[in-house]
Formats: sequence, C-alpha cells, structure tokens
Amino acid sequence: LVWLLVLSLSWLGPALGSEEKEAEVVAEEEEDKVLSDELEEEDGVLVLHEHNFARALSEHQLLLVEFYAPWCGHCQQLAPAFAQAATTLRNESSPAWLGKVDAMAQTALASEFGITSYPTLKLFRDGNRTHPLAYTGRMDAEGIVRWMQRRVGPSAMLLQDTDTAATFITSQDLAVVGFFKDLGGEAAQVFYEVASEMVDLPFGVAQEAELFQEYGLLTDTVCLFKKFDERRTDFPMDKAQGLDVAKLTHQLRVHSLKLVMEFTNETTNEIFNAKIPHHMILFLNKSSSAQLALQDGFQAAAGTFRGEVLFVVVDVTGYGAEVLPFFGMTPADAPTLCLVKMENNRKYRMDQDSFSDVAIRTFIQAVLDGKVK
Repeated sequence: LVWLLVLSLSWLGPALGSEEKEAEVVAEEEEDKVLSDELEEEDGVLVLHEHNFARALSEHQLLLVEFYAPWCGHCQQLAPAFAQAATTLRNESSPAWLGKVDAMAQTALASEFGITSYPTLKLFRDGNRTHPLAYTGRMDAEGIVRWMQRRVGPSAMLLQDTDTAATFITSQDLAVVGFFKDLGGEAAQVFYEVASEMVDLPFGVAQEAELFQEYGLLTDTVCLFKKFDERRTDFPMDKAQGLDVAKLTHQLRVHSLKLVMEFTNETTNEIFNAKIPHHMILFLNKSSSAQLALQDGFQAAAGTFRGEVLFVVVDVTGYGAEVLPFFGMTPADAPTLCLVKMENNRKYRMDQDSFSDVAIRTFIQAVLDGKVK
C-alpha cells in the first residue's frame, strides 16, 4: 500500500528526499572502546570512523562515503544496493571504493562535513578532505557503479576515425558526441564536465577533420544520436556564449526522451528527471485497438512543444492504473487527455470531442496562454 501511495503521488512532483535530522535528536554516546586506524569491511564496504578516516583517504584514490543514521529508512533501503555496488567495483578491480560512516556515532565527522540529512553521499578524491564532491547519481547499485566509473576513467571516449565513430554511435540507442576542433579548449572542458554527470548516456568526443566532414559539420557541435524519432539532434556551439553546463545538460535530457513516453516502472525516473514544466497525458486502454489509434494524433502534436510539454501515455489497465486515483479517474474514464502543470500540479482536462493533433495543439497552446481556467 505504501508503494502504491508513493506511485500515485508521482505527479505531485518526486520530492521524496532524504530524511531530515530533527534538531532535537541527539546522538547516542559512543561506547567506551578504543578504535584503531585499521580498515574493516562489511559486505565489501569500508566501515569508517574518526580514527581510520584519514587512512582510508590516503589509501584509496577514489572513495565514495555514505553518511547514514541507523534509524533512517532511506539508509536501510540503500544498504544492499550500496554493498552490491562495492562488490561490482571490486570485481572490476576498480580503484574506486565505497565506505560508510554512522553519523549518529561519529558526530565529529558528521559535523566536519556538514551532514544534516541521511543518507548523504560524498566522493573524496586523491586524499583531499576539504573539498569532497556531492554524489548526484541514482540511489541504486547500477547508478552508483556508473557514476563511479565515470570518475575513474575519461568521461568521454576519444573517437579518432570514421569506423570507430560509426561503431560507437550505432551500437547504442543513444549516444552523445562532441565535435571540437580544440579538445583542450573551454568548450570541450564543459562537455567533459557534462559527460561526467550524465552517467546514463554514453559520451564520445571527436577532433579529426574527417569526422567533421563525415557528419556534415563546420563548427564545434554537440550531436545527440538516437534510434528513434528524428534520429539526430545537433546543438551548435554559440561562439559568443560558448557552452553552458546547465543548458547543455537540460537539452540532452529533453532530447534523449522519446517525443511520446509511456509511463512504466522503467521510464518513471526519466520522465520526472527531465524537469519539463508541463505533462500532457493520454490515458488509454491498450487492449482497445480503437484507443491505441488515438496515439497517432498525440504523437503528431508532440514535436511542437518539445522541451515545454512532455507527452506521456498512461495505460489504465497496466502500470499506470496506480496513478488514476490522483487524477480522480477510473479505467472506465479512458480515453482521456489531461495537461498537468508540474509547478503546482494543476490539471486541465481536455474536451473529448476530438483527439486530432490540431485539437491537441490548440488546447495546449490555450492552456499555456492562460486562456483555459
């Protein structure tokens, strides 16, 4: 029931965050025992405290540390995934290690690193204790492993010839390639920074003139290659403004989504992480061929509002059935079209007289213009 409630609240904005430590909560006193600087492990994860923390930093080039509280539900859920990620990295002979700190017992460490919510993950590199990097990846084993792998090696693969580039692009559903005439320049460095954070996308980088020619480019450009919709989207670099980390990240997030997304367990994170301000939702019964045909007009309208409105299909008899109560609907209400403003969760139900692309575009534009109350 708890899971169903969480899923039903997805369109309230996925604001499920870490459990905040109340100011009144006080840490239990440490047991009276002498701790050495020996490094011990639990399920492949280093158990860290104030006596061995410095040693762990000195011995491990990359150390991702989880600061947790024993009473924290999110921490308890993360524990098996964190251990699995540690095992995977160990099996790959990676220089990246994982460690954990009981912030309730190790109050000095928690205070030093400003820990106020749990779990908090921080990456320590090359023994640097003063400037740890906040973890920004997914809270599952695969997400942790990918995030760490991007920090072990280059964040983007160097593509040196047409064959290598073609293989890189065609072997994956999505691939990002930055074409830069100067790989040491500022634009390329911004690209590498974006690549290090967007660990769910493969990144390549190219400098050779033959590759610029092969892909019809004259100036520095970031290209997103995909095996759906328009197949390729180019983001030419503005010579005056250069590349911006936040802007490029958002553009890649938006354009890596299909024009029309189906709401499933696998796509939920993608849908909400894109942070598109409006969602246009088509509720339908996928077992009905007549209702399935309504997707044609829905798909045709989607391109007009890319980046501003995300088009989502919800199967009322499948995974999407769990969110129907949030919209005050039952499966019998399908087919239905509804626009949601993500900022305030306001919902606008479209008149069901027509599901044509023209009608859908007209309705959306009217809502965006403030003409629909």
